Amino acid sequence: MKNKLSLTILTPEKAVLTDKPVDCVTIPAVGGEMGVLPGHAPFVVQLSEGVLKFRDEHKHEVFGIFSGYAEIHKDKVLGLPEAAELAKEATKSAPARPISRPRTYSLCAARTWTWTPPRPHYAAPSSM
Repeated sequence: MKNKLSLTILTPEKAVLTDKPVDCVTIPAVGGEMGVLPGHAPFVVQLSEGVLKFRDEHKHEVFGIFSGYAEIHKDKVLGLPEAAELAKEATKSAPARPISRPRTYSLCAARTWTWTPPRPHYAAPSSM
């Protein structure tokens, strides 16, 4: 695999992707997106919730991931997110939800929170 990266994505439930030869990978790191090309320096990075993208020849693939870690070493990228799903599979299986509904997120059994999108604020008309 000259001039290629080997991409592996493992979650606690399953191996999502194993030794896939790719041209480049974009990782959602905590400090911002990070691009990885063949020959990248060894690195360990904390992942944030976001989109992991990779390109192979002329094909682009996108995975939605949820936190975790990634290791880059000798033209190998090992992603260890808590959860990962191929974007086109996620959109087929997930029903559309209105944005205005509260959403509950859970990192683990002990840490759960609810986020409700803010309502528009309208100023009362002034009486002059």
